[in-house]
Amino acid sequence: MKFRAGFGMLWASQSLALFGDAFYVIALVTLVYRETGAATWTALVPIVRMGGLLVSGILAPLAIRRYPLAALLKAAQGGQTLFLLLLAMYAASGIGAVSLPLLFALIALASLAEGVVAPGRNSLLPRLVPEARLVQANGYLSATDQSAQFAGWALGGTLAAVIGPGGVLWLAAGLFVLALAAVLGIREPRRPGAVPDDRPESGWQAIRGGWVVIWRSPLLRTVVVTEVIEGVAGGVWAGALMLVFVRERLHRGEEWWGFINASYLIGAIAGGLLALSISRRIDRSLGLFAIGGAVAFGAITLAFAFAQNPWIALAMSLLLGPPFQMKDIAKRTLFQKNVDAAVLPRVFSAHGTVLYATFGISVFAMSAVSDLAGIQAAYVAAAVLFAISAAFALWNRAAYRASGSPVEAKELTASPR
Repeated sequence: MKFRAGFGMLWASQSLALFGDAFYVIALVTLVYRETGAATWTALVPIVRMGGLLVSGILAPLAIRRYPLAALLKAAQGGQTLFLLLLAMYAASGIGAVSLPLLFALIALASLAEGVVAPGRNSLLPRLVPEARLVQANGYLSATDQSAQFAGWALGGTLAAVIGPGGVLWLAAGLFVLALAAVLGIREPRRPGAVPDDRPESGWQAIRGGWVVIWRSPLLRTVVVTEVIEGVAGGVWAGALMLVFVRERLHRGEEWWGFINASYLIGAIAGGLLALSISRRIDRSLGLFAIGGAVAFGAITLAFAFAQNPWIALAMSLLLGPPFQMKDIAKRTLFQKNVDAAVLPRVFSAHGTVLYATFGISVFAMSAVSDLAGIQAAYVAAAVLFAISAAFALWNRAAYRASGSPVEAKELTASPR
């Protein structure tokens, strides 16, 4: 497969960063738990991180309107790497007990930078890859992303036990330094005929620009609504609820929790590779794969909910990977093909903000369902939500059929007069 050199650098940076990200999270959770021995403090690690990502997603358009996308991505990756190096140095300093406020402040700052990286990469991809090969490129990235996460989570726990969380943080920092080096090698190509948009714009207009694009495009609005519905369902796959399912439904220990997570990642890797092999077919029917993936994912989730044999649950978890990858790749490509490159970073920032907020609501909602009606009910509810998402998409299938012409920045971000 031949892409521009910039794509190779983007791929390398993303893979290294995701590998390091698994080490980073494992190290922080282990460090906080060792210092406090309290689950509440430990749970603050993902909460603080998600809060930083949410704020960053809202404010990122202020930076996006002022700086070239490649330069912004380099700065954001550099900021994330810097704060991770500071975390590693602080953890290794041995100066008394760890200060939790300082630790959480550094986590929040790293997350603010991280929140710019994801929309930056997703938006830069269409500038580095021909439109006809976007599905192929997204499939390639998804397969390697899942492989990097699988390797990171598989090795991270063992390394934390052997060299301690401080050592794992240093390894994570090293991987992020390599990711930064790859990002610095990206050269954003000039788009033929592209001219800068010098229209005066307030900060509020910059922040709301991505939301306006999503709201005024029937296709993007439909996709985002389905992702919100599916995002509320997604809380059942959070670590804590999965552990409850393993213990209460499957009557197995924590090792099966790890087995089921690993099987899902293997299925996701397989799904990315499958997407690569049928990329042309997906590209011709993006809406079909987005909707069909949700239907299949919901059906397998329902089967998982009624599984009592751990081996059946393991098989269902493996089967979840391919449909998730299909719908994720199809939806990401729909955004990349149907939004003008000038406003795509803002759209992905708004999109990410929705997903971060939905995830927080989802974990709370599904935990409440589990406490009130049992863990099986939570997974049944998730399957029902996926069915609702698919039904909504089918109801608005005309929006998918109308896709293909990028929405113009000036048309959709202009203020009403």
